[in-house]
Amino acid sequence: MACRTIAVHLDDYAAMAAGRSLTIADLIQQRQTARQHRDFAKADQSRDRLATVDVTVVDQPDGEVRWHRQ
Repeated sequence: MACRTIAVHLDDYAAMAAGRSLTIADLIQQRQTARQHRDFAKADQSRDRLATVDVTVVDQPDGEVRWHRQ
C-alpha cells in the first residue's frame, strides 16, 4: 500500500471499511498496540507512515498519545 493512500480525516471510516485506506486514528492505534507488544519496528513503521502525511505523534509522560499536523 502506498503511503499517500492514507486517509487524513479521522471520520473517514467508510474508506477504511471499503479497504481503500487507513485513518490517522487507525495508524495511531496500530502503533500503540505494537509498542505494547514491544514490536518497535512495527511501531516505527506506523509512525513513519503518519509522517508521510505530515502527522507528528507525541508520546506524553502519562502514556497518552497526542498528534498534530505539521
